[in-house]
Amino acid sequence: MYRLAVAFAALMLTIAAVSSVRAEETRVSYPFMAGSLHAGGIDMVYYIDPSDAVIADPYARYDVYVTFAAEAGPVRHVLHMEDRDAREVMHRGSTYRFWRAATRVYAAVDTIPLAQAE
Repeated sequence: MYRLAVAFAALMLTIAAVSSVRAEETRVSYPFMAGSLHAGGIDMVYYIDPSDAVIADPYARYDVYVTFAAEAGPVRHVLHMEDRDAREVMHRGSTYRFWRAATRVYAAVDTIPLAQAE
């Protein structure tokens, strides 16, 4: 039975690896305030600004800074997020989704291979 479960898990991982759409997800929470995602050669880092308002009240509005590495220089977005807010950022064929729940900010990316995006 154990071998069957391991074989099934390996099969599911193989199917997920060859899927045409890939996804990655991460989360950060106060006071650990930085995370990163990687999508097909694009690196993205996001962090919560540790402003005085957030330090005094971790449920205050977060300013989430999202920075993409690019050859011409970094590309930065600022997302203002209250509790239960959700935002999306499109960058080079990928959709980066951010949502906040209490003191946590979650991020996920859905990528489409460039050959299929064209």
